[in-house]
Amino acid sequence: MLGKGKFKLDEPLREGIIPRYFKDVTKKKIFPIVIVEFTFRSVPERMQQGGYGYRGRVDLAFTSYALTEDEIKILKEKLEEDDLGDLMRNIEGATDESLAQIKVDLDEFLEDKKKHEEEGKDEEDYDTNPFTALFSFFKKKEDNEEKGKELSEDTREEKVLRNMAIIKARVDCKKLYGSFKGWNSMPDFR
Repeated sequence: MLGKGKFKLDEPLREGIIPRYFKDVTKKKIFPIVIVEFTFRSVPERMQQGGYGYRGRVDLAFTSYALTEDEIKILKEKLEEDDLGDLMRNIEGATDESLAQIKVDLDEFLEDKKKHEEEGKDEEDYDTNPFTALFSFFKKKEDNEEKGKELSEDTREEKVLRNMAIIKARVDCKKLYGSFKGWNSMPDFR
């Protein structure tokens, strides 16, 4: 879960923490970010009533960052790729029955293709490999990555603002962590 906050220059400028020219010099908007990662593990358990329940464990990791809009966009893309990787690992662990069913479906698909070829349809209308349609988005992402622009390095002023946003993100993360512990009746060490 990703939470994006706001970092406003008005208060530090008014209090004199940073010079007034920072407002004109900085072009990047920097946001404090809090990320909460959930890792859930469960085991089925037979209940006395004859049904099944689950018991398990949830691990939470609270982290905080200060990122620009472009960095947030890249982070979201990488998180989607990671989710896709988890999905692919789950598919690899499929049972023999489901793999056998996929094989039957592929055989039927290939038989349909042969029938269409006999009727005189062009071979270009049908792809010989049914998996290329499933994985064609990998090629598109690789092309986009090559064309993508590189992130520019922060100026001195932007580094100062990023550090201030990091401090705000860490304060927000600590508040969220303390609230979570309070909601679940856990001891909070403040």
